[in-house]
Amino acid sequence: GAAANVACPRLNNKIDEVMFEIGGEADMRNPNWTDDFRLVYVDESLARLYENSRISGEQMPQQSGIERRAVALGRYLQSPLAMVATLCGPGREILSWNLHPLDKFLEPEDKYRMVEQVMVDITNQVGIDINMAVSHEWLISPLQFISGLGPRKAASLHKS
Repeated sequence: GAAANVACPRLNNKIDEVMFEIGGEADMRNPNWTDDFRLVYVDESLARLYENSRISGEQMPQQSGIERRAVALGRYLQSPLAMVATLCGPGREILSWNLHPLDKFLEPEDKYRMVEQVMVDITNQVGIDINMAVSHEWLISPLQFISGLGPRKAASLHKS
């Protein structure tokens, strides 16, 4: 939200202060040690949807909501496609993601059809690393958007 955006520069300054305090000894050994750190600002609207979704409860039943949101932010940075695909499941939580101010004028079925078409296009352009997806459950969601598979065949393939 807007409040989070206003707080970002303050958070950045605070992180710089903490890194400066931590870096006392590190600075003497390697003056460029902070070059390995990168601060990234991410819109957390998708992570909030995931936090409150049925799928997050299934994937992380022991974690609190804020932990689920933090995981979703990290996953979104690693694979935006997989995170969006996760919310395109049976609950269709993706329909609550506001991408444009005129979204509210679309019928849910029309919006989902458009999201689905974009997901098919992008998934088929980008592809899926099936070995990574097999070892990390959350990366399997885009499989349903591979041309010719769909949700049922993808689920069947995933189970086998």
